[in-house]
Amino acid sequence: MKIKLGLLIVVMMLLSACSSSEDPVDPDIDKRVVLESALLELNRQFIANGTVSNSDAAGLTLLTGNRIALTVTANAEDISAVIKRLEAAGMTNTAHYKHLISGVLPIKDLDKLAGITGISWVSSHRGTSYSVGLATNKGETGMYADVVKKQNNLNGEGITIGVLSDSYNCLGGAESDVTSADLPSDVRVIKEYSCAEGPTIDEGRAMMQLIHDIAPAAKLMFYTAWEGPVGFAQGIIALADNGADIIVDDIGYLTMPMFQEGPIAQAVNEVTARGVAYFSAAGNSSRKSYENKAVFSDTRESAHDFGLAADQASDLYQKIIIPKDSTISIAFQWASPYEIANGQVGAESDLDIYLYNADKSNFVASSTDTNIGHDPVELLTYTTTEDSESDTFYLYVRYMAGDKPTKLKYVLFGPGLLDSSRPEKLYVAESAEGLVIRHTKNDELMTEGQ
Repeated sequence: MKIKLGLLIVVMMLLSACSSSEDPVDPDIDKRVVLESALLELNRQFIANGTVSNSDAAGLTLLTGNRIALTVTANAEDISAVIKRLEAAGMTNTAHYKHLISGVLPIKDLDKLAGITGISWVSSHRGTSYSVGLATNKGETGMYADVVKKQNNLNGEGITIGVLSDSYNCLGGAESDVTSADLPSDVRVIKEYSCAEGPTIDEGRAMMQLIHDIAPAAKLMFYTAWEGPVGFAQGIIALADNGADIIVDDIGYLTMPMFQEGPIAQAVNEVTARGVAYFSAAGNSSRKSYENKAVFSDTRESAHDFGLAADQASDLYQKIIIPKDSTISIAFQWASPYEIANGQVGAESDLDIYLYNADKSNFVASSTDTNIGHDPVELLTYTTTEDSESDTFYLYVRYMAGDKPTKLKYVLFGPGLLDSSRPEKLYVAESAEGLVIRHTKNDELMTEGQ
């Protein structure tokens, strides 16, 4: 009788658990299951201090009112139901594209995300505007557009151009631009940035001023790309749906895939297949990047060997010079599947990165997300001060688990410099596929976009 009663209790407990699976929040789920390490630390800082500052944010973009913009990877078929749960937990400004959801959440509510059913990963998105500064247009003459227009009697008539950037009129002044004829009177703003969320510089309007100089009769539309990669992808589709013949952007997100097409690239593919011409600004990081075959040491802590990868003496560290009183970010990735790209298969390996001090006695910053099943991305941010003892640091890449990848890459954002005494070996050649790049004469060829 006791055995039967015990079995009955167990069955009732299981049924109770199943019936409550639709609850928005399950407090027993470990928040580490879904939150990236930078968000975990931000949440810890808030719990400890009741507030957070930019110095606590480790490169994350904080919005007014102790809030943060997030990208959520959903693993449920009913995306609308997941969005409702997120909104019930306090998320605003939601947008979605395929299996991805973005929105803004109070930092104090980050804990709630771990218990929301239908999501597998939550990350912060870090955006960068490729161009800044006042709009001074030398582009028309630089591109000889003035000559082409005159020879072919062109002025942009019959063409609609969509612009993706941070904001259009958060700072005000759009009416004055129309009055001064720097902008047409019929600019169509499909979606403006939520100006109260944080600082923007109306880069989108500056882009439109330049475009209007070159194609004065073209129709202009704007959609903000500054509310995360999901909203960015959604904006690409929206501009095409509203009749854009050409779409341009100047926004990038540091965590977007380098070895696979993510949501933004997928949206571009969708609209170009419909006949839309798409153009994106190139980044301003010059040669501040590293890409090479992955060579892991046989030491107890297996690490990437920067020396052997460059056909030089073994060296597990790469020198990086960071000026005093400055901030750098390192977006590090490797060739493995991205959950954000396909929604089903994530990374098959786990790597961590560390930034060591000048004598390599201790690391000063790290990024240690659990990558397997999610994205092969680590993002490290570090700030030096005027009192820093040295401007010399060393990057260390450690293999943690899973299959060992064959290629890795990182881009350095900020004023830092890579060690110029060990340049990566790049060979450029032409093939039937067009321009290709390889690291050594014996390496596998890579197309330029890989």
